[in-house]
Amino acid sequence: MTTKDPRLSTVFARALDVSRDGRARFLDDACDGDDALRREVESLLEAHDSAGPYFDELAQRIVAPTLDELGVAAAPIDLLSALQSTLADRYRIERELVGGGMSRVFIAEELALRRRVVIKTLAPEMAATVNVDRFRREIAVIAQMQHPHIIPLLTANATGRFLYYTMPFVAGESLRDQLAITGRLAVDDALRIWRDILDALAHAHTAGIVHRDIKPANILLSGRNALVADFGIARAIEAAVVETRVGVTGAIGTPAYMAPEQASGGKIDQRADLYAAGLVMYEMIAGHGPFTAASAREYVDAHARRDPPAEPLRRRDVPAPLAELVMRCLAKDPAARPASAEAVLAELDAPSHRGSFSATTFRRPRLLATAVSVAMLLGIGAWGAWRGRVAARPVASVAGHIPPDTAMRLYQRGLAEQRRRTMEGAMEAMSLFERAIAIDSEFSLAWAATARTAQFANIRGWVFPGRSNDSLLSLAVRTSRRAVALDSGSAEAWTVAGKVAGTVDLEDRAATLHAVQRALALDSTYAEAWFELGLAYEESLRPKEAERAWLRAAELSPTNVQVLAFLGFHHLWYGNFLTGARWADSAIALEPTYVLARDAAAFLALAMRRPEVAVRHADAMVRARGNEAHLPPSVLAIAMARQGHFARARQYAIEAEKAVAAPMPSKHESVHLAAAWAAVGDTARANRWLTSYAPQRDLHFQLHVARDPELRWATRRASR
Repeated sequence: MTTKDPRLSTVFARALDVSRDGRARFLDDACDGDDALRREVESLLEAHDSAGPYFDELAQRIVAPTLDELGVAAAPIDLLSALQSTLADRYRIERELVGGGMSRVFIAEELALRRRVVIKTLAPEMAATVNVDRFRREIAVIAQMQHPHIIPLLTANATGRFLYYTMPFVAGESLRDQLAITGRLAVDDALRIWRDILDALAHAHTAGIVHRDIKPANILLSGRNALVADFGIARAIEAAVVETRVGVTGAIGTPAYMAPEQASGGKIDQRADLYAAGLVMYEMIAGHGPFTAASAREYVDAHARRDPPAEPLRRRDVPAPLAELVMRCLAKDPAARPASAEAVLAELDAPSHRGSFSATTFRRPRLLATAVSVAMLLGIGAWGAWRGRVAARPVASVAGHIPPDTAMRLYQRGLAEQRRRTMEGAMEAMSLFERAIAIDSEFSLAWAATARTAQFANIRGWVFPGRSNDSLLSLAVRTSRRAVALDSGSAEAWTVAGKVAGTVDLEDRAATLHAVQRALALDSTYAEAWFELGLAYEESLRPKEAERAWLRAAELSPTNVQVLAFLGFHHLWYGNFLTGARWADSAIALEPTYVLARDAAAFLALAMRRPEVAVRHADAMVRARGNEAHLPPSVLAIAMARQGHFARARQYAIEAEKAVAAPMPSKHESVHLAAAWAAVGDTARANRWLTSYAPQRDLHFQLHVARDPELRWATRRASR
């Protein structure tokens, strides 16, 4: 069988609709004795099954059997258009946000009251399995809750094929977004958020409602308040689904934040929420969760069998009683945990402990998110929005120097601008960092952030008013050296210095390796330094050492989606497509809008001859509204060419070309555009894009050209 076997995609798509128990019989008939075709389909099914997120398994155990019994076909639909059409008399849908697992999430205007609301819909196939009356009854109970730290439910209804519920729109960001910026929080800030979460849980537990899905994504930050969303929704869905089909059960929740008894499908009470709340506090303090896993099953096994390491909680500014309390919340046995959220709050407020839980009682003053890793401007992987979960470490500058509050506020505003990953955002960030330095010239982290900003702008080819692109690199060198000079004991400063050194000398990674190894000598648990070490090894063509470094980074920071995505790329470059798909899909499960992970998953799908899956990832990139506008059409161009639709492929290649707006294309724009045009068959245009990236000696660029399977495939095709 060749890679162009027209039956492959058809048989694979049909096999996905067959229960796992029935697939062998189905393949007997569908492959009709073609062993090569069968092996290909079975390989794709293995990749799909092992890389699928937790709710794929839930759908298999709950949704699929119920659909079979009800005789409902799960036909794909354009949900946004269908929902707008169905609800047009009540709501005006503005845009889609990130959904997860069972739901899709939209912002809308409620026409009658002229207010913004959030609409969450169950997937149509899930809605078909839910007893609507039971769901409404469950929601009615939840909707009675009124508490300042609980986002209330407004309505729940069923219309057409949709089951949906609404809640107020809250301006602000989620705790997950906040941790994406800071890596971890100052202890006082973490305590304030944890108290709000526990206060909400105490109120709900008194009413007999267990949340079942406490996690950073369900905690919204508005001003100084933390608000908990989706109270009781998991229970409402589970109860309504179970009622439709006797004997079908399943735990609903998020595996990375699920108590052992919940994951096993056992009886749970409020102590399951305390376990999840303990995990959230652990992550706020440590910058990462206690376990790393490549799949939902591995997370479940870790929570059931492994003890969370206490070492990440032993920061100098973390009081020992607080660390001990968090660890008690994470006990495997529910009976060993605190009895209730009220009990945890009482312990925090006990006269014997009052003050001992505050970092301000220590001689070393707290820093407000002082080791923010400036994740948005790492300059690594310019495909998409950097939202990595780096385990940032709080480091003071020289002699315990603490920057003035005004300088710190400017610095934090600069970090927020960096998150935009646009030239305008980088220019504003640069201005804010420079103002912070003008107030406090010894603010090491502000110098390091300036260096990151300038380095990222340089590799993107941006030109700031009054500054040439080359001058940005000179600025990065000068400010990174200043950051190290101010705090030679800072792992962050040395990591930035290594990154800048690799940009200055694109053919030699010795300086980068030296600086990053200095960072790790200072802090061997600094996940970002391990990531940079892995990148330096990868670009030095030392793949085994690169993989070991990235696995260490993933162990230290399990929710660092950039590390997971780069592990996906690593296995893509070295031909281990199934393993790469598992890593990329793990990143997507954590953050569905992370464009870099979608990029890795799309090219892994293309490498496994699954262009239809690559198309789905390209569509997700469009919905994510990432700044890498060239990416979706580049992927679509290659996918269409793979399926023989060369006219459409050429249209997408033209669209990708128009999306490159910078004066000089980035290394990734060059590679993607070259692959797209080579797939179309235009060798001259492909070569023109490939040579348009000026620093041809860039080792990162050369790695892509040498190892990228899609570029090799497209180049071979174009040369025929």
